[in-house]
Amino acid sequence: LDIIGAALNGVEKGKADTLLDEIAAQGSEGGWVVIASALRERLPGDLPGALEASRKYIIQADIWYGCDCFGERVPGPALVSYFDAALDHLKSWRTDANAWVRRSLGVAGHFWTKRTRDPQYNAQARKLLEFLSPMLEERDINTAKGVGWALKTMGRFYPEIAAQWLEEELIRKG
Repeated sequence: LDIIGAALNGVEKGKADTLLDEIAAQGSEGGWVVIASALRERLPGDLPGALEASRKYIIQADIWYGCDCFGERVPGPALVSYFDAALDHLKSWRTDANAWVRRSLGVAGHFWTKRTRDPQYNAQARKLLEFLSPMLEERDINTAKGVGWALKTMGRFYPEIAAQWLEEELIRKG
């Protein structure tokens, strides 16, 4: 399904968007994979457009697996390839009215951590933890699980940084 979605990059954008909307209307689990893979291919040429289309489809999917398909295929890879620009664009997602959009940030953070997991990314790891800090107060259970997933993975691959950050957060929230 990832290969099919990626192949849609060769189709004229207007026609591809119509097809993606038709696939989304079906609401199938595999359809979200195809759509997210197609949007991932747009990241190099249109980071904001790919992320906003992803947000739209996350809302339309309205279920955890739809959210997670997009989080691991669009904002996650955006963080890996365009870290600062992606964080800047994703800031508003932390307070988005839609809980699935908020959850996707945790999924994206998990994806970023799995793909980097090297000391050369320590500064970005700290920055990502600070980015996720406001979400520690999240009350929606599905969103909290997504953020927790990112934090768990950060603890696994960046244990010193995650422990220091957590200690600072606990002291700050006293």
